[in-house]
Amino acid sequence: MGLRPGEKMYEELLTEYDAVDALETEDLFITPSILKEYLDLDVRGLYPGAVPIEIKRYTSEDYPALSKEELKKILESEGFIDVNYETVW
Repeated sequence: MGLRPGEKMYEELLTEYDAVDALETEDLFITPSILKEYLDLDVRGLYPGAVPIEIKRYTSEDYPALSKEELKKILESEGFIDVNYETVW
C-alpha cells in the first residue's frame, strides 16, 4: 500500500497483451501502435536490431529501486542536473 489510500507502489510498464507485438533494443522497448493492424505495417523493419521480447507482464516492481546516488548519476549523465551544482544529497 502506498502513502495514500489506493496509491500503488509500482507502475505497470507493459501488459502481456502489449508484449505480444513489442520489440526490444539495447536501451528501449518498442510497442507498436494499434494502428499497425489497420495499416499493415511491419515495424521490425523500422528498428534495425530490434528483437521480440518475452511475452509477460512488465512492472516496476520486478526491478530494484534506484538509490539516490544511482539516480543522481543518471540525471547528471543525461544533462538534467549540473555536476558542478552544490546539492544537499
